[in-house]
Amino acid sequence: MPDKREFREYYASLPEDQFQMVALRPDLLPEAREAVTEELEARGLTAADLKAFRRQMRRDAALAKRSEYVARQRQSDFDLALHIGVMVLIAWISAFGLPLVLATGRAPRDTEVLLFPAGFIAASCFLGIRARRKGESTKFVLMTLVPLVLLGITSIVAVVMALS
Repeated sequence: MPDKREFREYYASLPEDQFQMVALRPDLLPEAREAVTEELEARGLTAADLKAFRRQMRRDAALAKRSEYVARQRQSDFDLALHIGVMVLIAWISAFGLPLVLATGRAPRDTEVLLFPAGFIAASCFLGIRARRKGESTKFVLMTLVPLVLLGITSIVAVVMALS
């Protein structure tokens, strides 16, 4: 087992921040605690300095935790935006194609199959209206107006096709 002299030599070789972390540990051997006390005196560090170091470590840990949270939140926001973007794209395709499929007369007889694209259009419009309430006019246009305009235009085209 190391004696106090070996502990003292080791602690003297540590940079100040590493030494302070050791000095804050409550589980040191009695010989190590004596060596820490001597090294504190040699470095001119007081109990107030150790308390300030502990507070700084806690602040740094909290800041690192906050930074990690912010990074995860940004990734989550990006993932959500990507999924919403794909859903809106499907709504655009559905708004364009649904009336044309119905006009050809080869539409599936199952109403559930037709409700699927209609659901994408409805969800896109809902998200667009929600974006409008938040003041995001570009998202409103992309999520609500574009699908509805496509739906209207292709509906007119489908009616013309059916009448011809």
